[in-house]
Amino acid sequence: MIQLEAWFGRFFTLFMALVLAATCVEEVYADGAANRVKFSKSCQDLLVASEFSKLEEMGQSLRTKKERFSEGLWKLRMYYQGLIPETSLSGKKLEAYEAKISAWEKAYPDSLAVPVVRANLYIYLAWDARGSGYSDTVGASGWKVFKERVQQARDVLELSKKKGGVCPEWYNAMMSAALGQGWSRADYERLFDEAVVAEPTYYDYYFSKALFLLPRWYGEPGEWEVFAEKAPTYLPSEGMVIYTRLAWAQARLYGNIFEETKVDWPKMRQGFRDLLRQYPDSFWNMKNFAGFAFQAGDRETAQELVAVMEKHPQRKLWENDPKLAQIKAWLGNRMQTEEKWSWQLPKNGKINYHFAVAPDESVIAAITEGQSTVHIISKSTGKLLVEHEVGTGDLTSLAYSPDGHFLAIAGGKKKGCVIVLNTADFKERGRIGEWEGGAYDLIFSPDSTKLYAVGGVEGKKAEAWELDVATGKVRKPWDANHNHHLFFILISRDGKSLVVNCNGNIQVISAETGEDLHKTRKPLRGHIQDGVFLSDNSTFISTGGYWPDRGGYLDTWNTGSWESTLLKTEPMGPSRCVDLSPDGKLLAVGSDDGGVRLIDPQTGNVQSMISPRQGRIMEVRWLSQGKQLCLVNEAGVVSLWNVQKSP
Repeated sequence: MIQLEAWFGRFFTLFMALVLAATCVEEVYADGAANRVKFSKSCQDLLVASEFSKLEEMGQSLRTKKERFSEGLWKLRMYYQGLIPETSLSGKKLEAYEAKISAWEKAYPDSLAVPVVRANLYIYLAWDARGSGYSDTVGASGWKVFKERVQQARDVLELSKKKGGVCPEWYNAMMSAALGQGWSRADYERLFDEAVVAEPTYYDYYFSKALFLLPRWYGEPGEWEVFAEKAPTYLPSEGMVIYTRLAWAQARLYGNIFEETKVDWPKMRQGFRDLLRQYPDSFWNMKNFAGFAFQAGDRETAQELVAVMEKHPQRKLWENDPKLAQIKAWLGNRMQTEEKWSWQLPKNGKINYHFAVAPDESVIAAITEGQSTVHIISKSTGKLLVEHEVGTGDLTSLAYSPDGHFLAIAGGKKKGCVIVLNTADFKERGRIGEWEGGAYDLIFSPDSTKLYAVGGVEGKKAEAWELDVATGKVRKPWDANHNHHLFFILISRDGKSLVVNCNGNIQVISAETGEDLHKTRKPLRGHIQDGVFLSDNSTFISTGGYWPDRGGYLDTWNTGSWESTLLKTEPMGPSRCVDLSPDGKLLAVGSDDGGVRLIDPQTGNVQSMISPRQGRIMEVRWLSQGKQLCLVNEAGVVSLWNVQKSP
């Protein structure tokens, strides 16, 4: 069997969460994911209660009537999703679950649903046994169970087919088994052709084949896009709908599907228009149509859709939706933004990329977390100037000293270490470490004489260190008595106060004495990721939110009392980074919804939006006296943007 990658281990075990992920809306207006998760839960409740007759009746009705949700997806698919375990099963729990399916089968020996439910359980157990690591991390026992369980699924499905008719979902379950067993292309194509002849409108057949055709599985680059081009021929009455649904399903695998694949926006746009003709009342479809228009940079289409949604009966239920807020901010920009250049960092399968800007703004130093190379990029041209290998490896963070003489780099996840280099020749000036656990963040004092670093062992202990840059002396600046690691450190503009994270909260320490200036404080909502002191040090603003997708927040802290208030602004995704413009009038806030919002720190009003449309924003910094912004996203793209007020 072709070697299997970690991605699908994560994909399959998280697929139900991705499909069922919901935005909370009122029951009366249920549309989209919220309605689907409610429906799946009702099916699960019937199984728990052993209501087999109702499950049979429901399954038969969904098959024969081909019932759809208001956005056009098959209810039958979500019927089966609801019957897959939500959590890992083993021991008595697994025995009880299998006994429940056996009881259903005994009551209805000719059921078309039971074989599919049982096969889906075996496939789920196969991936659960394999785990989510890369293929070379899976032990012999994990592979043994994986192969046995996938074969069990295939056996159940083949036996049921010999007995008579099959449910449309039967083919989808068999496609999952085919993926796990690495079927030949000819055998897989025969299975797919048989499926679409039996039921051409069952969209998940097309989704499964597109997955099979990914380069990480059994396809070649661009092959799934070629299939997407052909797919509408199977459903000529639906126009370009299946092209759009395929691209929509695959989009979760990319930062920007239009930049990273051969998906054609005009064709996808036409598919959305065809879809809205079929289901004109679906706010869910409109919202996602607008989201893809935003990703494609199609302002005219996005504006058209927002105007329609503003009059939709469901509009009030989506007032706090971060994606809609992002689109509206993009459409209503009060500042002009234009990308000057971009540069791609080496990728490592993660999303963590970092950069630091030299004080004279001549160069930008950038790293890919987990690797050992520092890349020095020209700020004026975006061209690579120097690559420097750092001995510590497994890099995690970096910072220039305010005087520009030094570049400090943190590295090591098991043995933390910080190395200070002279910027003139990259020779080592000093170092901190090694210590137990990782080195996660570092910062220089405003006068460049001290370097502070934090890290530790996740979930166990914290580490904090101070380096005297002139003497090379290392000491612990305060007793970091935490049972968790520290992943960020910030310093006030006067150099007197240090702020570190504390399990999603903050701790404030005197940089001079090491004493607690205030006890640990909690933000009003979510977890803190970054922060910035305003110009006069009287206010500290933190960013954060709830992960993975429950929204981002800004908290304003009075540095006299360290009490916080929520800075009211528009809905946005969880926010990882923030910087204050040199004139103190604008915050640049980067979030997981892919936007950089320019926000008035006093009012919370969004003045503009930069939208690279390539996924989460990892770091952002103002340059050129507030006329430019540098940022890096989860795709590892470092980019420089010109920013100016609209005329």
